[in-house]
Amino acid sequence: GDWSSDVCSSDLRARSELLAAGTQHYMRNELVEAESVYRRLLRANPWDVAAVLGLASSLWRSGRVAAASRQLRVARSLDRKGVYAQLIEEQARRIG
Repeated sequence: GDWSSDVCSSDLRARSELLAAGTQHYMRNELVEAESVYRRLLRANPWDVAAVLGLASSLWRSGRVAAASRQLRVARSLDRKGVYAQLIEEQARRIG
């Protein structure tokens, strides 16, 4: 492929690997590490709804409910096509 598609596919692969790492940390209750991974993803792309949701979950599980709620509001505003709407609403109900 051309240079731009190579860069894009490697960026997508890196994002996918980081999201997987964040999820693994979260599932192991390694919340500091999970939060760090999700924040790293958001530095690269502040519009990454999946990373915002991961961050919200990590914040909620670590007891920072207000911060988690703020991240859910961010996710809702970023998810203009409603791709994550059901997940956002499930998390919102869980957080309270």
